[in-house]
Amino acid sequence: SHSNDFCINQDYYVNHTSRSSFLHLQQRVNDLNMYSNIIFIIMSAMITIFLGPLSDVVGRKPMILYGVIGVLCISIIQLVIVYWKLDVHYYLIAFGFYGASGGFGFILGLVGAVVVDITPKRWLTVRLGFVELSITFGRILSSVAANNWIQSTNCVFLLPALLMVSVSIVILIYVLLIPESRQRESTNNSNISEQLCKAFNGLKIFLNPNYLGIRKWWRLCVASIILSIGVLNVVGNSEITNYFLHNRPLEWNYNTIGIYGAVAASSTGVALLVVLPVLVLLKLSDLVVCLIGALTAVAANLIIANVKTSWEMYVAGIVNGLTVFTSPTTRSILSELVSPEDQGAVLTMSSAIQTFASIIATVIVNETYRPETTIDGHQINAGIAFWIMAAICSLSVPLVLLLMFCKRKRTMYNIMESNKIETRGLLGDESDTSSYNSILTLSDNDQMGTQ
Repeated sequence: SHSNDFCINQDYYVNHTSRSSFLHLQQRVNDLNMYSNIIFIIMSAMITIFLGPLSDVVGRKPMILYGVIGVLCISIIQLVIVYWKLDVHYYLIAFGFYGASGGFGFILGLVGAVVVDITPKRWLTVRLGFVELSITFGRILSSVAANNWIQSTNCVFLLPALLMVSVSIVILIYVLLIPESRQRESTNNSNISEQLCKAFNGLKIFLNPNYLGIRKWWRLCVASIILSIGVLNVVGNSEITNYFLHNRPLEWNYNTIGIYGAVAASSTGVALLVVLPVLVLLKLSDLVVCLIGALTAVAANLIIANVKTSWEMYVAGIVNGLTVFTSPTTRSILSELVSPEDQGAVLTMSSAIQTFASIIATVIVNETYRPETTIDGHQINAGIAFWIMAAICSLSVPLVLLLMFCKRKRTMYNIMESNKIETRGLLGDESDTSSYNSILTLSDNDQMGTQ
């Protein structure tokens, strides 16, 4: 039957057709996946850039509602496609509609802004980690439930589609009931246009160095690049991991893939719920924790690129759990570089940048991944996409080290300047008092921006 074509494994298809035919089918799947994601990502990024900063004016809740309504709409569209068994290319329309609502990144940026609104500085990274943890729990449940359902029903998607609609309705009701975290600014005819101009604050923060000052601006750019590389790794892996596991060299069934997804997600949950708070209590800086995430991302991709047995894949999944540290630490750094009035702008703008990074990840992995097979004596290595991802993730390491070096250099400079002023003060030069205060203020600002 038509539905069976979606659940067969590599050997079954090759035995009934040919290896080249299987590769052609896999390429068609990759292309559809790539095009749908590119449509969604481009539209989502444009919406996020301009509507995200408005949450600093109208409040977080209205913007979150806008995104959640979009999730409900795409869930309904998916249900229609599945129920009437429409052509899979209709999903391109669904993804375009989803992108017009801002998508997941838009909502995630706004949720991050809510967390910043209500969280003390010391625990900001941990609470942003808890946001990631909630996503992880969703991944655990969906990985086990969805893959078991697919395996047991031979790819019948009606019930999961109904479940998505139901969950979207529950989320919508919940958002309507929660209080607003940011007080809405008063508006009148004279300042409405001025406040609407704040929709461009995200662009100003990232494109105009004078808006924050060059010292903060370059750190903001480097932190955004690190965050984008982390997202590129997550998106790239999620795009092809199921294909990789279902085909050679492992050829797992969907039940085993679901178990692996649960193990990998559980590792991420432990990292966020246990390891990250411990690291904060040990007073490790955000940059040190971020470095741990960058190094483990490289290690996990290298393990997967060379995997031959199931236990090696599970090791990679466990190691991969620590890569999640990159996201909350870099978001914390970004939030501390701007004023409270620009939190929505910087966090949603960073989500837009992540979205553009997702385009790159989608293209790279879908164009480079091929199932392991042999054609005309030529061996195709399924791990090449993960080698590329490891190389990309390695770029984060020198960037984090650069931020750490500059932070240490600034700290030493401020200490030396403070000691000089204190010495002059002991000699009776009272005129330096104002300079001393200004240096302390500068030191505080620098420290805040580099945590």
